[in-house]
Amino acid sequence: MKKTKLFILANLLAAFLTAAAFAEVTPEVLNQILSTKDEAVLIGFLTRPIQSDDDFYCASVACKQLTRIGTSRAVPALAAMLPSEKLNQYARLALEVIPGPEAEAALLEAAQNCTGQPQANAIESLGKRNSALCLPIAIKTLSATDCSFVRKACIEALGRNGSEEAVAALLDFRVRWKDAPVLENAYPPGLLLAADVCLKDGRTETALKIYDALTQEPFAAPQRRAGLYHAMLLRKTEALPLILAFLKSENQDEREVALRVIHELDPASGLAVSQAVLENLAEFSPEMRRLAVQAVAERRDAESAALALPEIQKIWDSAESDPASKIWALKILTRAQRSIGNPVEMLEKLLALQVPEADKALESARLAACVALEGKEVDEKILALLRELAEKPVENVLYARLVATVAEERMMFEASPFLLNLTEKQYANQPVRDRAISAAATLISVEEYPRFIELVDGLPHDFQIALLYQKSAAHLPADAVAEQVETLLKNASKPEAKARLLGILKLIGGPKALAVLESACADPETVDAATKILGEWNDPGTMEALADVSLKLAKNPQIEEKFRIRALRSFLRVPRQFDLPIPKKLEMCRAGFETAWRNEEKLLIFDVFSRAIHPDTIEAAAQYVQYDFCREAACQSIVTVAKELKSKSPKSAEILAQIAEKTTDPELAKQARGLAEALK
Repeated sequence: MKKTKLFILANLLAAFLTAAAFAEVTPEVLNQILSTKDEAVLIGFLTRPIQSDDDFYCASVACKQLTRIGTSRAVPALAAMLPSEKLNQYARLALEVIPGPEAEAALLEAAQNCTGQPQANAIESLGKRNSALCLPIAIKTLSATDCSFVRKACIEALGRNGSEEAVAALLDFRVRWKDAPVLENAYPPGLLLAADVCLKDGRTETALKIYDALTQEPFAAPQRRAGLYHAMLLRKTEALPLILAFLKSENQDEREVALRVIHELDPASGLAVSQAVLENLAEFSPEMRRLAVQAVAERRDAESAALALPEIQKIWDSAESDPASKIWALKILTRAQRSIGNPVEMLEKLLALQVPEADKALESARLAACVALEGKEVDEKILALLRELAEKPVENVLYARLVATVAEERMMFEASPFLLNLTEKQYANQPVRDRAISAAATLISVEEYPRFIELVDGLPHDFQIALLYQKSAAHLPADAVAEQVETLLKNASKPEAKARLLGILKLIGGPKALAVLESACADPETVDAATKILGEWNDPGTMEALADVSLKLAKNPQIEEKFRIRALRSFLRVPRQFDLPIPKKLEMCRAGFETAWRNEEKLLIFDVFSRAIHPDTIEAAAQYVQYDFCREAACQSIVTVAKELKSKSPKSAEILAQIAEKTTDPELAKQARGLAEALK
């Protein structure tokens, strides 16, 4: 083909691109490209010679900017870049969106005269522009090219076009597809694109031709399955014979397609097909019978779900049903019953269901079904049942426990007063009481917390009590609950009651709970229990605040010595057990050593040193080598830290050499000398 003047110019420019150097791009130049609204400035960057990576980057950014502000004036410069393997991708993206025939003509020129990826990109861009120029060049090139990139672009462009001529070309190409296996992933999507265009235009018969073609060889199984699915959906009730045949088929792909079509058909066709499928259930295998009923039951229209209910009930009632079938039927019954609008009736059936206590899987399925039921009327029914259970002795313990569990799993916060009432009324019935109070722990409000504490406090097992308090603390605001506990503490008269309340503070955590605990340390009646809890406090968010409280108590001469010792040990526990910055740990060790009046507590700082791996720790520990009672502990902690250091530390090496002379342990001295050499 004779090349046009524009294409000749493009080739000449492509050959000239490396002929001269373009000055190194500065941040100012890049900012100019990114911020300019002047098309001429961008065109200027495209028409200069390109040699370096910086030049290439500037050109690519300029093309990107032209996608926003480009006009026909930019077309010659962009067209000149289309033959370039490196630049055509950026140029064609701009030409895709620039309006006018000039951009289309430039892309067509490249589609006719380029090869490889530049040609493929030009055809793809013409397709995205929905250009009338694209159809003939795509049809011609698809038959002539041996390049897989170009064929893929032609197929996609024809799919986007979707006209009768484009579809004919695509279907005609199928006979040659065996000779182009690389198109396995490109050809079917192109066909599906064309089918979508046909359906939007109302050309159902043409779309059916495409889908039927996809069901044939040489397409792979997933593509044939897609063709079958779409063709059967389009044929609606006419596909019924094929649906029934597929449900009896030994081919898994065919069975799956049939089930999906049953589920997805439009309401009118779906109802007719559902009825026919249910009438032919006896002809299917037991497994397929169940799956077909499920597909009907899970359709979006309530009429189909209603049709499926009797068949599900038959499977449920069948004496031969295995546990898996029972669980399946239970789930499907719930979904179907919910969709046709009587969830309260389904709830009553589920709660009345006789489930063997040993059948945990079926019990779990029943609970999940109860939780899945939708509607305010279901919640109202559960509240009414809880009220009834509290009014008279419970005869069916499993039933009562299930109702309480359903309320909890449905997160019915309005059920908490009913659950607390059930706990109180059935306190002597241990299984019901424990389940009700556990459900209440998940749902109670802050205002209900005092009553909750009163009920929990009477339980016989400390472990159970702790779990309930932890469960309630997980969803309630910590400070608000701590205020409730503070009020109860003020009103409590017995020391053992106060001790139990203080134990709750540890489970709650937070600043307010810690403040209440600090106040309790100043009360002679609660100081014993409160200082014990200081050593058990485990709320990470308040550990530094706990350290401050503990140190202040340890320094308070008004408090009995044994309680001050507890407070000091609580203080030193913080840097030992919790993740704090090394400087903070070392500062706390110094404060603890200076505050301690007994060697037993002073020695605790060296356990902290051994866990704080840093050269600063070695320097801090070296300050205590001067004391006879802790010299060996200090030397040991220094050696322990030095073993873990990952980099050289001349200062640490110097300290290790010194302690090698001061320790009385020969083995420790040997280790210190070796580490000193290693860290120099």
